[in-house]
Amino acid sequence: VQYGASFPSNSQLTSPAAKTNDPKSLTSTTINRLKSCEYITGNEKLKLDGIFLVNVELVGCIINALCNTTFTIYTIDDGTGRIDIKMNHEIDEPSYLVERAEKCKINEYVTAIGQVKWWQNKVTFVLFDMRVIEDKNKITNHMLQCITTHLHLQNGPPRQAQGNNKPSGHIKNEYILPNMIDQDLKPIEHEIVQILRSSDEKEGVNKNDLMRRIYELFPTAPVGEIQDSFNELINDGLVYNTIDEYFKAN
Repeated sequence: VQYGASFPSNSQLTSPAAKTNDPKSLTSTTINRLKSCEYITGNEKLKLDGIFLVNVELVGCIINALCNTTFTIYTIDDGTGRIDIKMNHEIDEPSYLVERAEKCKINEYVTAIGQVKWWQNKVTFVLFDMRVIEDKNKITNHMLQCITTHLHLQNGPPRQAQGNNKPSGHIKNEYILPNMIDQDLKPIEHEIVQILRSSDEKEGVNKNDLMRRIYELFPTAPVGEIQDSFNELINDGLVYNTIDEYFKAN
């Protein structure tokens, strides 16, 4: 496995005969998106953004661990959802793997890499490797990687910048980090993003509370315009749903 997200080739995006990831590829995604994968009847594999998933990378916090003599079931939460992941124990496991596993305790943020399948009517995740995250920037980088991977698979490779290299629109086909595009946000969109970013709550801000605060800031704005601005931010990848009706901003 190549440890670092890889994008499908152009032929993989266009050829009907090449809709499976390379066996060595690794796809970064979130738990919420993983659970919403398309399942093809008669095939244990899952399909996301038009390609079959092989190896997947998740980043989240361990909230539970059930140990057994032959395996351990970890429950991790990445802010978009929760999933159980299974780590099998080998009899003659190398000492460095044992030491690495001992560090993976409850409340630790980890990078989990493994293979996903559809089994017994649910998504199953079997670990190849799991490591404690030392640099917390990895958490943010992973979320940005998930957005970039999704946009790449949906819209193709990013377009070359032209002219003065200023972004045209929000993200669309050009993958621009959030702090690079704030200057292009409309006033309502800017306030939505700022409110979401300023929240310290793990699950984000409730949509009803968010809309109420925006209505207070823009009392003359039509309700439809505010809702359209919110939807536009979601479509562009700046705002995302965590759980139920709660949202966060990148």
